[in-house]
Amino acid sequence: MPESERPETAREIDDALDRLTAAVEGVLADYEAIRARSLTLRGEYASLREAVNETGGVGSGDLEQRLARLGAENKTLRDILLEARERAQRIRSRLAVVEDEV
Repeated sequence: MPESERPETAREIDDALDRLTAAVEGVLADYEAIRARSLTLRGEYASLREAVNETGGVGSGDLEQRLARLGAENKTLRDILLEARERAQRIRSRLAVVEDEV
C-alpha cells in the first residue's frame, strides 16, 4: 500500500481489521453452509443411485432426472466452495499483512 494510502490512526487500522475479520467470518459461514448442503446432496445422490440400480432403471425416469439435478447442484456447490475457500485465503492473507503493519 503506498504511503499516501496508509491508515493514519490506530482507530482506522482497528476498523480495517474489524471489517476484514467480519468479511472472513462471513465467507467461512457461507462455506460451512454450502459444505453442509453438499454433504446432504451426496447422501441423497447415493440413495437415489441405489434406488435406480435396484429398479434396474425400469420406470425410473423421474429418479434419473432428480439424480442428474442433484449431481449438477452438487457440482455447482463444489465450485462455490472452491471459490469461497480461495476468497477466504486471500482475505486471510490481507489480514495478516495489515496485522504485520500494526
